[in-house]
Amino acid sequence: ENYLLSYFGRIGYDFAKKYSISGNIRRDGASQLGANVKYGNFWGVSAGWEITKEKFCESANLSHVFSSIKVRGSYGKVGNISGLGQYASLSTFGSGLYGGNGTVVFSQAGNPDLTWETSTKTDIGINYGFLNDRITGELTYYHNDISGMILYLPSPPSAGLPSSIPTNV
Repeated sequence: ENYLLSYFGRIGYDFAKKYSISGNIRRDGASQLGANVKYGNFWGVSAGWEITKEKFCESANLSHVFSSIKVRGSYGKVGNISGLGQYASLSTFGSGLYGGNGTVVFSQAGNPDLTWETSTKTDIGINYGFLNDRITGELTYYHNDISGMILYLPSPPSAGLPSSIPTNV
C-alpha cells in the first residue's frame, strides 16, 4: 500500500470589508519518504487592505477614479513530493532470469534520508480596478525559494546500482 495523509486547518478574519487576514496549517505524510521524515508541517499567512474603503481615499475623491485598490501580501511554506515513485526511500529487488534460471535483481536504489522538497513563497502586490471593476489589473512581487529539491542523481554503472537515485539537493 501507499499513502498520502493530510491534516489541515484554516482561519480567516475580515473586518469592515477593509482589512482581512488568514492563516493555514497543514501536516502531510507520504509513504514515498524515509521512516524518520515521512511527515512535514507546512503553513501560510496572508493579509489584505482595501484602501478605497478608507475615509481619506473618499475625501481625496480617489473613489471616483478607482473602484478598488487593495494592497495584499502572503508568506508561506509548502511541500512537494511530485515525481517520486512508490516507496522511493526503500531499496527494492525484483525477479528475473539468467541463463534460464531464476534470479534476484536489484531494481531500485532507495534513499532512506529522502524528505520533503519545500518551497517558501512570498507574494506582495496591489490590485486595482476602474469603471466598477470592468477594467482591473495588478502589480505583484513574487519570490519562490526551493530547498531540498528532489532530483534523480545518476549513479555510475560501475556501482552496480540502478541508473539514478532520488536525492534532496
